[in-house]
Amino acid sequence: MAKSETISWRPCLSPGDTIGVIATSGPSNPEWFHKAIKALESFGYRAKVALDPTRYYGSTQCLFSSDTPKQRAEALTQLFMDPEVRCIVASRGSYGAIEILPHLDFERIRAAPKPFIGFSDTTVLLTTLADRAQVPTVHGPNIEATFGKTAQSTDATFSVESLLMLLSSGSLERLAALPRSILFGSGEMQGRVTGGNLMSLVSLLGTPFSPAFDDRILFLEEVREKPYKVHRALMQLALAGKLEKLAGVLLGDFIDCVHEKGLGPTLEDVLKDIFAQRSYPVLRVSGLGHGARNCALPFGVPLRISANHLEFSRRAGL
Repeated sequence: MAKSETISWRPCLSPGDTIGVIATSGPSNPEWFHKAIKALESFGYRAKVALDPTRYYGSTQCLFSSDTPKQRAEALTQLFMDPEVRCIVASRGSYGAIEILPHLDFERIRAAPKPFIGFSDTTVLLTTLADRAQVPTVHGPNIEATFGKTAQSTDATFSVESLLMLLSSGSLERLAALPRSILFGSGEMQGRVTGGNLMSLVSLLGTPFSPAFDDRILFLEEVREKPYKVHRALMQLALAGKLEKLAGVLLGDFIDCVHEKGLGPTLEDVLKDIFAQRSYPVLRVSGLGHGARNCALPFGVPLRISANHLEFSRRAGL
Protein backbone atom coordinates (compact mmCIF):
# COMPACT_ATOMS: atom_id res chain seq x y z
CA MET A 1 0.00 0.00 0.00
CA ALA A 2 1.32 3.44 -0.89
CA LYS A 3 2.41 5.62 2.00
CA SER A 4 -0.33 8.00 3.06
CA GLU A 5 0.47 11.67 3.44
CA THR A 6 -1.27 14.44 5.32
CA ILE A 7 -4.03 16.09 3.31
CA SER A 8 -4.74 19.78 3.79
CA TRP A 9 -8.33 20.94 3.57
CA ARG A 10 -8.85 23.69 1.01
CA PRO A 11 -12.29 25.19 0.28
CA CYS A 12 -13.14 24.50 -3.35
CA LEU A 13 -16.76 25.38 -4.05
CA SER A 14 -18.50 28.64 -4.97
CA PRO A 15 -22.09 29.33 -6.07
CA GLY A 16 -22.63 28.35 -9.69
CA ASP A 17 -19.80 25.79 -9.69
CA THR A 18 -20.13 22.31 -11.15
CA ILE A 19 -20.46 19.21 -8.99
CA GLY A 20 -19.65 15.84 -10.55
CA VAL A 21 -22.13 13.01 -9.95
CA ILE A 22 -21.47 9.32 -10.47
CA ALA A 23 -23.08 6.04 -9.44
CA THR A 24 -19.99 4.22 -8.19
CA SER A 25 -22.12 1.41 -6.73
CA GLY A 26 -25.71 0.41 -7.54
CA PRO A 27 -27.86 1.94 -10.29
CA SER A 28 -30.30 4.71 -9.47
CA ASN A 29 -34.07 4.75 -9.62
CA PRO A 30 -34.77 7.20 -12.50
CA GLU A 31 -37.55 9.07 -10.70
CA TRP A 32 -35.56 9.48 -7.47
CA PHE A 33 -32.37 10.37 -9.29
CA HIS A 34 -33.79 13.16 -11.44
CA LYS A 35 -35.62 14.59 -8.43
CA ALA A 36 -32.34 14.60 -6.49
CA ILE A 37 -30.44 16.34 -9.29
CA LYS A 38 -33.05 19.10 -9.34
CA ALA A 39 -32.61 19.43 -5.59
CA LEU A 40 -28.85 19.80 -6.00
CA GLU A 41 -29.38 22.51 -8.61
CA SER A 42 -31.80 24.30 -6.28
CA PHE A 43 -28.83 25.02 -3.98
CA GLY A 44 -27.23 27.05 -6.79
CA TYR A 45 -24.86 24.53 -8.36
CA ARG A 46 -24.65 22.70 -11.67
CA ALA A 47 -24.45 18.95 -11.99
CA LYS A 48 -22.25 17.05 -14.43
CA VAL A 49 -23.41 13.41 -14.47
CA ALA A 50 -21.00 10.67 -15.52
CA LEU A 51 -22.33 7.72 -17.54
CA ASP A 52 -26.05 7.18 -16.86
CA PRO A 53 -26.71 6.15 -13.26
CA THR A 54 -30.22 4.97 -14.20
CA ARG A 55 -29.38 2.93 -17.33
CA TYR A 56 -29.22 -0.48 -15.66
CA TYR A 57 -31.81 0.09 -12.95
CA GLY A 58 -33.75 -3.14 -12.52
CA SER A 59 -31.29 -5.00 -14.76
CA THR A 60 -28.74 -7.70 -13.92
CA GLN A 61 -26.52 -6.92 -16.91
CA CYS A 62 -23.87 -5.34 -14.68
CA LEU A 63 -24.63 -7.67 -11.79
CA PHE A 64 -25.41 -5.38 -8.80
CA SER A 65 -23.88 -2.22 -10.23
CA SER A 66 -24.64 0.79 -12.39
CA ASP A 67 -22.10 -0.08 -15.11
CA THR A 68 -19.05 -2.26 -15.69
CA PRO A 69 -16.15 -1.85 -13.24
CA LYS A 70 -13.83 -0.46 -15.94
CA GLN A 71 -16.44 2.02 -17.18
CA ARG A 72 -17.12 3.31 -13.68
CA ALA A 73 -13.42 3.56 -12.86
CA GLU A 74 -12.64 5.51 -16.02
CA ALA A 75 -15.68 7.78 -15.59
CA LEU A 76 -14.67 8.56 -12.01
CA THR A 77 -11.12 9.32 -13.12
CA GLN A 78 -12.39 11.63 -15.86
CA LEU A 79 -14.43 13.58 -13.29
CA PHE A 80 -11.24 14.09 -11.29
CA MET A 81 -9.40 15.23 -14.42
CA ASP A 82 -12.19 17.59 -15.55
CA PRO A 83 -11.18 21.16 -14.59
CA GLU A 84 -14.81 22.28 -14.61
CA VAL A 85 -15.76 19.84 -11.82
CA ARG A 86 -15.00 21.16 -8.34
CA CYS A 87 -16.00 18.11 -6.29
CA ILE A 88 -17.60 14.70 -6.85
CA VAL A 89 -20.62 13.22 -5.06
CA ALA A 90 -21.71 9.59 -5.27
CA SER A 91 -25.24 9.10 -6.54
CA ARG A 92 -26.03 6.37 -4.00
CA GLY A 93 -24.58 3.43 -2.11
CA SER A 94 -25.95 -0.15 -2.23
CA TYR A 95 -23.11 -2.40 -3.47
CA GLY A 96 -20.45 -2.52 -6.16
CA ALA A 97 -17.83 0.16 -5.43
CA ILE A 98 -15.26 -2.45 -4.42
CA GLU A 99 -15.24 -3.77 -8.00
CA ILE A 100 -13.67 -0.62 -9.40
CA LEU A 101 -10.70 -0.39 -7.01
CA PRO A 102 -8.31 -2.52 -9.15
CA HIS A 103 -9.12 -0.39 -12.20
CA LEU A 104 -8.42 3.05 -10.73
CA ASP A 105 -5.34 4.99 -11.84
CA PHE A 106 -4.38 6.59 -8.52
CA GLU A 107 -1.50 8.60 -10.00
CA ARG A 108 -3.81 10.32 -12.48
CA ILE A 109 -6.30 11.05 -9.70
CA ARG A 110 -3.55 12.27 -7.38
CA ALA A 111 -2.52 14.80 -10.03
CA ALA A 112 -5.98 16.40 -9.93
CA PRO A 113 -7.24 16.04 -6.34
CA LYS A 114 -10.69 17.27 -5.40
CA PRO A 115 -13.16 16.23 -2.68
CA PHE A 116 -15.04 12.98 -3.20
CA ILE A 117 -18.18 12.53 -1.09
CA GLY A 118 -20.46 9.63 -0.16
CA PHE A 119 -21.27 7.06 2.50
CA SER A 120 -22.35 3.43 3.00
CA ASP A 121 -20.88 1.26 0.20
CA THR A 122 -18.83 4.30 -0.88
CA THR A 123 -16.71 3.71 2.25
CA VAL A 124 -14.26 1.63 0.19
CA LEU A 125 -13.60 4.61 -2.07
CA LEU A 126 -13.43 7.18 0.73
CA THR A 127 -10.63 5.29 2.50
CA THR A 128 -8.75 4.14 -0.61
CA LEU A 129 -8.74 7.49 -2.39
CA ALA A 130 -7.57 9.27 0.77
CA ASP A 131 -4.73 6.79 1.33
CA ARG A 132 -3.68 5.99 -2.24
CA ALA A 133 -4.28 9.29 -4.03
CA GLN A 134 -4.23 11.80 -1.15
CA VAL A 135 -7.69 12.97 -2.18
CA PRO A 136 -9.69 14.83 0.50
CA THR A 137 -12.70 12.56 0.88
CA VAL A 138 -15.85 13.22 2.90
CA HIS A 139 -18.21 10.82 4.63
CA GLY A 140 -21.52 12.55 4.13
CA PRO A 141 -24.54 13.23 1.93
CA ASN A 142 -24.97 11.45 -1.38
CA ILE A 143 -27.32 12.51 -4.13
CA GLU A 144 -30.33 10.24 -3.67
CA ALA A 145 -30.38 9.61 0.08
CA THR A 146 -29.80 13.21 1.15
CA PHE A 147 -30.03 15.82 -1.62
CA GLY A 148 -33.15 14.08 -2.88
CA LYS A 149 -34.92 14.44 0.47
CA THR A 150 -34.21 18.10 1.24
CA ALA A 151 -37.68 19.22 0.09
CA GLN A 152 -39.38 17.23 2.86
CA SER A 153 -36.69 16.77 5.53
CA THR A 154 -35.04 19.44 7.66
CA ASP A 155 -32.46 16.84 8.70
CA ALA A 156 -31.51 16.24 5.07
CA THR A 157 -31.24 19.99 4.51
CA PHE A 158 -29.08 20.33 7.63
CA SER A 159 -26.81 17.59 6.29
CA VAL A 160 -26.50 19.06 2.79
CA GLU A 161 -25.77 22.48 4.26
CA SER A 162 -23.05 20.95 6.46
CA LEU A 163 -21.40 19.59 3.30
CA LEU A 164 -21.73 22.83 1.31
CA MET A 165 -20.32 24.84 4.24
CA LEU A 166 -17.33 22.50 4.47
CA LEU A 167 -16.69 22.64 0.72
CA SER A 168 -17.16 26.39 0.35
CA SER A 169 -15.52 27.75 3.51
CA GLY A 170 -13.97 24.87 5.42
CA SER A 171 -16.52 25.30 8.20
CA LEU A 172 -17.04 22.39 10.61
CA GLU A 173 -19.82 24.27 12.42
CA ARG A 174 -22.59 21.76 11.74
CA LEU A 175 -20.37 18.78 12.51
CA ALA A 176 -19.18 20.35 15.75
CA ALA A 177 -22.78 20.98 16.80
CA LEU A 178 -23.73 17.28 16.71
CA PRO A 179 -24.34 15.71 20.14
CA ARG A 180 -21.20 13.90 21.36
CA SER A 181 -20.50 11.98 24.54
CA ILE A 182 -17.63 9.93 25.93
CA LEU A 183 -18.45 6.23 25.88
CA PHE A 184 -15.11 4.89 27.18
CA GLY A 185 -11.82 6.44 28.19
CA SER A 186 -11.24 10.16 28.45
CA GLY A 187 -9.46 13.07 26.88
CA GLU A 188 -8.97 14.32 23.37
CA MET A 189 -8.21 12.45 20.14
CA GLN A 190 -6.09 13.92 17.38
CA GLY A 191 -5.48 12.34 14.00
CA ARG A 192 -6.75 11.74 10.51
CA VAL A 193 -10.16 10.11 10.25
CA THR A 194 -10.68 6.84 8.41
CA GLY A 195 -13.41 4.20 8.38
CA GLY A 196 -17.08 4.53 7.53
CA ASN A 197 -19.62 1.76 7.22
CA LEU A 198 -18.39 -1.16 9.34
CA MET A 199 -19.27 -4.03 7.00
CA SER A 200 -17.88 -2.21 3.96
CA LEU A 201 -14.67 -1.41 5.85
CA VAL A 202 -13.97 -5.01 6.93
CA SER A 203 -14.48 -6.15 3.32
CA LEU A 204 -11.12 -4.46 2.57
CA LEU A 205 -9.13 -6.38 5.19
CA GLY A 206 -6.61 -8.73 3.60
CA THR A 207 -6.71 -6.81 0.30
CA PRO A 208 -4.16 -4.33 -1.08
CA PHE A 209 -6.74 -1.61 -0.42
CA SER A 210 -7.06 -2.02 3.34
CA PRO A 211 -6.63 1.48 4.81
CA ALA A 212 -4.05 2.62 7.33
CA PHE A 213 -5.28 2.42 10.93
CA ASP A 214 -2.32 3.31 13.16
CA ASP A 215 -2.60 6.79 14.72
CA ARG A 216 -5.96 7.32 12.99
CA ILE A 217 -9.33 8.26 14.40
CA LEU A 218 -11.51 5.32 13.43
CA PHE A 219 -15.07 6.33 12.53
CA LEU A 220 -17.70 3.59 12.36
CA GLU A 221 -21.44 3.45 11.61
CA GLU A 222 -23.86 0.69 10.67
CA VAL A 223 -27.49 -0.04 9.89
CA ARG A 224 -29.76 -3.08 10.34
CA GLU A 225 -27.07 -5.52 11.45
CA LYS A 226 -27.74 -7.71 14.47
CA PRO A 227 -25.44 -7.23 17.49
CA TYR A 228 -23.61 -10.52 16.88
CA LYS A 229 -22.76 -9.43 13.32
CA VAL A 230 -21.44 -6.10 14.59
CA HIS A 231 -19.36 -8.00 17.18
CA ARG A 232 -18.02 -10.37 14.53
CA ALA A 233 -16.91 -7.49 12.31
CA LEU A 234 -15.28 -5.65 15.22
CA MET A 235 -13.54 -8.86 16.27
CA GLN A 236 -12.20 -9.18 12.74
CA LEU A 237 -10.69 -5.71 13.05
CA ALA A 238 -9.31 -6.58 16.49
CA LEU A 239 -7.78 -9.90 15.43
CA ALA A 240 -6.22 -8.19 12.41
CA GLY A 241 -4.47 -5.80 14.81
CA LYS A 242 -6.32 -2.76 13.52
CA LEU A 243 -7.62 -1.54 16.91
CA GLU A 244 -4.30 -1.52 18.77
CA LYS A 245 -2.70 1.79 17.79
CA LEU A 246 -5.64 4.06 17.07
CA ALA A 247 -5.73 7.69 18.18
CA GLY A 248 -9.37 7.22 19.14
CA VAL A 249 -12.73 5.94 17.97
CA LEU A 250 -15.76 7.93 16.83
CA LEU A 251 -18.95 5.87 16.79
CA GLY A 252 -21.74 7.31 14.66
CA ASP A 253 -25.28 6.00 14.31
CA PHE A 254 -25.87 2.26 14.62
CA ILE A 255 -29.47 2.16 13.41
CA ASP A 256 -31.70 -0.85 14.11
CA CYS A 257 -28.72 -2.93 15.20
CA VAL A 258 -30.88 -5.04 17.48
CA HIS A 259 -32.20 -8.57 17.70
CA GLU A 260 -35.75 -8.54 16.38
CA LYS A 261 -36.99 -10.32 19.51
CA GLY A 262 -34.81 -8.39 21.94
CA LEU A 263 -32.80 -11.51 22.78
CA GLY A 264 -29.13 -11.83 23.66
CA PRO A 265 -26.43 -9.21 24.14
CA THR A 266 -27.22 -5.68 22.97
CA LEU A 267 -25.18 -3.31 20.83
CA GLU A 268 -24.03 -1.59 24.02
CA ASP A 269 -22.76 -4.94 25.33
CA VAL A 270 -20.85 -5.43 22.08
CA LEU A 271 -19.22 -1.99 22.20
CA LYS A 272 -18.24 -2.46 25.83
CA ASP A 273 -16.64 -5.83 25.11
CA ILE A 274 -14.57 -4.46 22.22
CA PHE A 275 -13.65 -0.96 23.40
CA ALA A 276 -14.01 -0.56 27.18
CA GLN A 277 -10.41 -1.50 28.00
CA ARG A 278 -8.74 0.42 25.20
CA SER A 279 -6.21 3.11 26.06
CA TYR A 280 -7.73 5.73 23.74
CA PRO A 281 -11.01 7.69 24.00
CA VAL A 282 -14.17 6.33 22.40
CA LEU A 283 -16.91 8.85 21.62
CA ARG A 284 -20.49 8.45 20.46
CA VAL A 285 -21.89 11.05 18.07
CA SER A 286 -25.42 11.34 16.72
CA GLY A 287 -26.00 12.44 13.13
CA LEU A 288 -23.36 10.50 11.19
CA GLY A 289 -24.43 7.48 9.20
CA HIS A 290 -27.59 6.06 7.65
CA GLY A 291 -30.00 8.24 9.62
CA ALA A 292 -32.06 11.18 8.44
CA ARG A 293 -29.21 13.45 9.55
CA ASN A 294 -25.83 12.61 8.01
CA CYS A 295 -23.40 15.48 8.38
CA ALA A 296 -20.16 15.88 6.48
CA LEU A 297 -17.09 14.35 8.16
CA PRO A 298 -13.77 14.91 6.34
CA PHE A 299 -11.41 11.95 6.00
CA GLY A 300 -7.62 12.11 5.74
CA VAL A 301 -7.54 15.57 7.33
CA PRO A 302 -6.14 16.05 10.87
CA LEU A 303 -8.90 16.72 13.40
CA ARG A 304 -9.01 17.36 17.15
CA ILE A 305 -12.09 15.86 18.77
CA SER A 306 -13.35 15.67 22.33
CA ALA A 307 -16.74 15.75 23.99
CA ASN A 308 -16.50 19.55 24.08
CA HIS A 309 -14.88 20.60 20.83
CA LEU A 310 -14.15 19.56 17.26
CA GLU A 311 -11.81 21.38 14.89
CA PHE A 312 -9.10 20.96 12.30
CA SER A 313 -5.79 20.12 13.96
CA ARG A 314 -2.57 21.94 13.25
CA ARG A 315 -0.36 19.59 15.25
CA ALA A 316 2.84 18.73 13.40
CA GLY A 317 3.18 15.19 12.16
CA LEU A 318 -0.50 14.59 11.56
